[in-house]
Amino acid sequence: MASLSQDKRTGHWIARIKNADGKWTSRSTQTRNRGEANRLAVTWEAEEERRRAGETPALTVADVCLAYVEHLRRQGKASVDTVETAVRLHIVPVLGPRRLDELRRGEVIKHLQDLEPTLGPASRNRVRATLHAVIELARHEERFAGDNVVAKVKQARVPQTLVDTLRLAEVVRLLAAVKNPLMRAICAVAIFTGGRKGEVFALRKEDVHLDAGYLTFAGSHGRRTTKNGTVRSAPIIDALRPYLEAALANQPNNPLLFPHSDGHMLPRHTDVAAIVKAALKRAGLVRGYDHKCRRCHTAERHVDADKRHCTACGMTLWPSAVPREITFHRLRHTAVSLMREAGVDAYTAMRIMGHRSEKMLEHYSHADAHALVRSAAPFNAMISAVVADDRSYGVVTDGLTPRSVDDGQEKTPDLSGAFMVELDGIEPTTSSLQSSRSPN
Repeated sequence: MASLSQDKRTGHWIARIKNADGKWTSRSTQTRNRGEANRLAVTWEAEEERRRAGETPALTVADVCLAYVEHLRRQGKASVDTVETAVRLHIVPVLGPRRLDELRRGEVIKHLQDLEPTLGPASRNRVRATLHAVIELARHEERFAGDNVVAKVKQARVPQTLVDTLRLAEVVRLLAAVKNPLMRAICAVAIFTGGRKGEVFALRKEDVHLDAGYLTFAGSHGRRTTKNGTVRSAPIIDALRPYLEAALANQPNNPLLFPHSDGHMLPRHTDVAAIVKAALKRAGLVRGYDHKCRRCHTAERHVDADKRHCTACGMTLWPSAVPREITFHRLRHTAVSLMREAGVDAYTAMRIMGHRSEKMLEHYSHADAHALVRSAAPFNAMISAVVADDRSYGVVTDGLTPRSVDDGQEKTPDLSGAFMVELDGIEPTTSSLQSSRSPN
């Protein structure tokens, strides 16, 4: 009978089972959930019993999933943690015991449909892609000769959503609101070069060439290559130079540009998203304020933090800022948007960002509403000139109702002012017309 014990250092459960030779062996389940660990232990024990009986154990979905995770780990892929989580939470618990040669397209479709209450369409597509890659690896290694049934499963349709990015004035406010100087410099590098989190963490002082005016991204976290396996350079603009000079002077004997206080590289789980979120609140870059009642536990969303009282019990409501949906990765989107707005050509932007196609570049580039208004100025001037020369356009006094003329007919209202909107007052949330799919 298999038994479980927990590794105190990692928190993973260790399964102790008898192998085909009758000897007790230990295997890490790579999970901190006891129920999942127990299911894996039972599956492994059944396989070893079949081997002892002289049977060739059938290849299961769990087998090829674990082999795929180990393959990614040996390759040093950045996505191994994300893939392992998807396998452990969304594939193995349901489809894991199924024999791979008996897996049917309908089962995969039903499983993805069952995930709808907990996962969005983009996340379900990632689960589908992971299962597809798992089976493809088994076919490539000639462990499985059947068809990949997942290839016939259609992807879920991902609705287009607005992607929020920062405007240049908001970038200044955000950086000023980051309290920790180290994190402020890291955010500045991400915004002004488009570096990914792991790439910025892995920067070394030898990668920064202040005199030549560029820095080089050559690794990510503990790996020697970036996410897409390329080494790329990004220009050092004047706004970024002070941050890099301060970082170079910090811990002179440490080769890392942004080391942890203990001298090592910042860990992968460093929550930079929470730091950006707190800075957004301090900078006033918010969607509104949730006014909460501590007695009734009710909440009301308002655009300001003015004092209000609960409509039910009269208690004073406590306002809590709701930050805009700007994550650390959105700073990379901001970098591309600012480059394109400044007139940087697509080829140069692709080289800086490490993109291999203009399609990916456009995915990261989001047109700001104010930039659209400025870009549409020639269109406005053309229409306004036609309207000014055409005497059939009357003068509209209220902006809505056309003025009557002597012959009793109504003239067309003057719409020239409708093409340019004065954007004063509170700055609206920057929106894009692009989809928010795709990771990094």
